Amino acid sequence: MDIGKILKWLWDNRTTILLIGAVIFALLFFIQCDRTNILKDEAKFEKKRQVQNLKALTDSIDMYVNDAGDTSYQKPIAEMTTEEIKENLPSVYKAIVDAGSEVKVIIKWRTKYVGSGSVDNTIGELEKYNYSLKFDYVSDDSLLTLKGKSAFKAFPYIADSNKLGLKLFPGKTYFDRIEIQFGLTTGVKKDEDGINRIFITPSSDKISITDIKGADLSNYIKKDDIPPTKKHKFGVGFQIGYGVLLGKNNQMYHGPTIGVGFNYSLFKF
Repeated sequence: MDIGKILKWLWDNRTTILLIGAVIFALLFFIQCDRTNILKDEAKFEKKRQVQNLKALTDSIDMYVNDAGDTSYQKPIAEMTTEEIKENLPSVYKAIVDAGSEVKVIIKWRTKYVGSGSVDNTIGELEKYNYSLKFDYVSDDSLLTLKGKSAFKAFPYIADSNKLGLKLFPGKTYFDRIEIQFGLTTGVKKDEDGINRIFITPSSDKISITDIKGADLSNYIKKDDIPPTKKHKFGVGFQIGYGVLLGKNNQMYHGPTIGVGFNYSLFKF
């Protein structure tokens, strides 16, 4: 191997070699920039996810009035892995296991109904000395229906003063029908502070939500927050390279190229 010839060839083609080196350096720089941006996006999302989960574990239920004037309840939803849910939300994890299939979003809530009213009672005679106090109650909002009877015994007797008395012995209360009918509108929304919250709107103001727990396992919120980058095959841009050139008198030669061009990529990676 003639070192002198190699060195002479490198010197004679120094401009071309420098340009090729510059092109390779530029490509590596752009690739590193893309990787850095991806890492920054991932770190940004992970920080946001941690804030979301902290609020899901520590925030209490917030009651508010929606645009339609209905009383609604909301609480941040957890964006956790299955293992994180198992550690931090065991009741939600149990519900996921009990579902027995692939769960995307799971929400648990507990409700409380508070109402009052009255009913006209009627006495029914069952058999000798046995009676019942019948009731048939429907709440004003038609959510609650109670129908049944309270049994009791009544024995007449003669008191010491020769007055007629009545001894009462209470029995059991039987419910022939207990019915609660109400609706719940629920979902997940993003608020102005960037936190994703479960919201529940009952169909009646006599229903209150006392507990909300939920988790998103599908990463659909992440996809909404960080839209996937579209890979376009067509492009226009600044180009530096080395290739075959067409010179004077239609003579072809090789050398460095610089310019602006339109390109179409067969493969993207």
